Amino acid sequence: MKHGTLIIIIILSLFPLGLMIINSFKDPSQYLVNPIGLMFPLHFENYISSFTYIGPYFFWTFLVIFVGISMNLLTSSIAAYAFSRYRFRGSGIIYTMIIGLMFIPAVLVLFPLYLWNVRLGLKDVYGLMVSYWILGHCFSIFLLTNFFRNIPEELLEAARIDGAGHLTIWWKIVVPLSIPILTTLAIMMLLWIYTNDYVWQYIMSSNTSRKMIPVVVRGLSQSGSGGADLNKGREMAGYVIASVPMLVAFLLASKTFIRGMTSGSIKG
Repeated sequence: MKHGTLIIIIILSLFPLGLMIINSFKDPSQYLVNPIGLMFPLHFENYISSFTYIGPYFFWTFLVIFVGISMNLLTSSIAAYAFSRYRFRGSGIIYTMIIGLMFIPAVLVLFPLYLWNVRLGLKDVYGLMVSYWILGHCFSIFLLTNFFRNIPEELLEAARIDGAGHLTIWWKIVVPLSIPILTTLAIMMLLWIYTNDYVWQYIMSSNTSRKMIPVVVRGLSQSGSGGADLNKGREMAGYVIASVPMLVAFLLASKTFIRGMTSGSIKG
């Protein structure tokens, strides 16, 4: 019974992926005749055409991801170190306000965030870099603060006795011990930016030459002045190509990611 349930779950989980791969080898006529089953001949040119179209945009996508995630982890870890190890006037109120921001629906801040970017002159990918740097702070500070509180105080006290200052302790002790949770946060932010934030990326970059991959891939099936969806095979091939970096990133960081998810960071 258990094995049967697991098999059903696996089939349901992999079915959309398999359907995407199957349809990526079809031309428009094959897709209209049979949108589910495999048909011959296989059109490998869909992949060549898709990669030619979206390839130049990988640079801007990776630049946004790298800058947004690295800056977020840098400033969030510094703030979390302060909240976890030091009590200062108003620290509890400030921390509570930061955590409370996580409960505000993202759609409510789209318009104010857009106006903020326009007034600062932040357009396309540059606005996205700053947005992702700032917007990810609430959850990152929450998770890192709880993790840092579990680091033995004796270890930090020994560093202070040896003359280490706050920045030295944070950089040489806290950060190395936090690699699993930092990797976990990086993967979670990567998933959010790369797969779950199409609307904001479209708003910021739809009318510019510097776009994110999720925005570009959606245009692969459109052809002609009417913009009708004429080539779903080409679009599916683009989705397959766009999925490869995510798959590689997770495979490379999977062990560290699992360690971070099961570490003391998720303890109350």
